[in-house]
Amino acid sequence: MASPAAIAQYFYEGGIEYRITNDDRTEAVVASAYGGYSGDVVIPSTVTSVIWSDYEEYNVTATVVGIDEEAFRGCSQLTSVTLPGTLRTIGRNAFYECTALQEITLSSSLTTIGASAFGYCTSLTSIAIPSGVNSIGWNAFYCCTGLTSVTIPNTVTQLNGTFFGCTGLTDIALPESLITLDGTFTGCTGLTSIVVPASVGYIGAKTFEGCTALQSVVLPSTLTYLAEQAFFNCENLKSVTCLAATPPAMYNYNSECFAYSTYMDGKLFVPGASIDRYQSTDWWNLFSNINALMSLNETSLTLERGRTFSLVPTLAPGFATGATVSWRSSDPAVVTVTDDGLIRAIALGEAFIYASLQGEEAACKVVVIAGEAIPGDIDGDGQVGIADISTLIDLILAGTFDPSLHDVDGDGQVGIADVSALIDMILAG
Repeated sequence: MASPAAIAQYFYEGGIEYRITNDDRTEAVVASAYGGYSGDVVIPSTVTSVIWSDYEEYNVTATVVGIDEEAFRGCSQLTSVTLPGTLRTIGRNAFYECTALQEITLSSSLTTIGASAFGYCTSLTSIAIPSGVNSIGWNAFYCCTGLTSVTIPNTVTQLNGTFFGCTGLTDIALPESLITLDGTFTGCTGLTSIVVPASVGYIGAKTFEGCTALQSVVLPSTLTYLAEQAFFNCENLKSVTCLAATPPAMYNYNSECFAYSTYMDGKLFVPGASIDRYQSTDWWNLFSNINALMSLNETSLTLERGRTFSLVPTLAPGFATGATVSWRSSDPAVVTVTDDGLIRAIALGEAFIYASLQGEEAACKVVVIAGEAIPGDIDGDGQVGIADISTLIDLILAGTFDPSLHDVDGDGQVGIADVSALIDMILAG
């Protein structure tokens, strides 16, 4: 344990006050100067000085490992700080109300940022939190209204009030290591969208309260609880995607988690198999428009034999971004489907076409009728052109042609002669 004499040892070097923190006098932190620092400050990795303790003189060479609590608090003329690579901790209120601070580069050895460490640093525009940081105190960047760019590493598990009142933030990427969000973005009036990582199970009270520009949010499948007024006063929030199969519990005592306008005018997207559960769960059932994560442009079709149609899937915002939809037909002898959703009516009857993606499935019922075929319209689009030549060649190569539809030259067979006949037909107009 450090002796009382060691703990109390302070000294100045290069205009900066330091405090010895260990008994052998090898480590020091920047001590408080009560608003006395200004301009551009460079903190070295090591400091050498002579100190007195118990009436004895000591030559000290100490590694700078931290910024003491309130060390730079109220230094309103401080414009930039260069921190050493040896720094491990930034204390509570360390840079509180450094309103002129525009730039600070955090060291790679940093592990801890104290509560309100950068509160009211209104000129700070960007911050990159190093990958070694695993603890960020409450309201660490409280009311940093000029902050527009933030990088958070995959070592941070909780963000508690961290960006309260950061009105300049318009978007932010949250790390997959996060478990809890609690009051994190209250009053961030510039934030337009948010994707909550798959690791988060709890969203605390007023986490996004007052984010008046917020338009869309994606909630993870792991989410189990939404606390009081989590998205309250987010009047422009009109798209909520919740990937959880089981509706997350909501705080439901005399206060709503979402704004009235979100419930009435917004769209809620949930797993298709869970729609009934959301519709019958308190507070979630206040949403007037609940949709599946994936839908098709048509759910029922009637096609003449030989005709084609393109089915187009619509995905909820934030669901399976960049993933590829897979397609299948319940009866390919009646209706076929390509990898991009193009269906073709082959024979009289009916079949279901299914689109699948990450556990979600949407279906379209297709009824095939006889109709009246157009000579030469091989692809079934109602016109005769170059595309029909390509389609006929594909059918011949695949052996899936139908003589009653694809025998262009009328000889009772389908082959290369029909391709030539089709070309002649097109050229003749």
